Amino acid sequence: MISSGVNRIDNISFGSSERINLESEARKKAVQNAQQKAREYAGALGQEIGRAVKISEQTATVMPAVNMRSFAVADAAESEPTIAPGELEIRVNVQVSFLLLADD
Repeated sequence: MISSGVNRIDNISFGSSERINLESEARKKAVQNAQQKAREYAGALGQEIGRAVKISEQTATVMPAVNMRSFAVADAAESEPTIAPGELEIRVNVQVSFLLLADD
């Protein structure tokens, strides 16, 4: 790229064709995790959890960082900087409110 005159690249974006499926899987795991934690808290109180009454979500896709210094200038050997494949991190944060049932 540099040998053809490109010396600056902006707004590089990475994605996945499986993003929707990965977010769905992460969402299910997050809800299961929330339910397990709620059971632990309720058990410590001598109670059980009932049905969920409120669910909210925050989703984030963390993109890999690109080393922009490698795009600044070519070295003396005119080597071309490359962008190596990276990883995407899909995060889903859920908050679930459950009814507490008294253990009679």
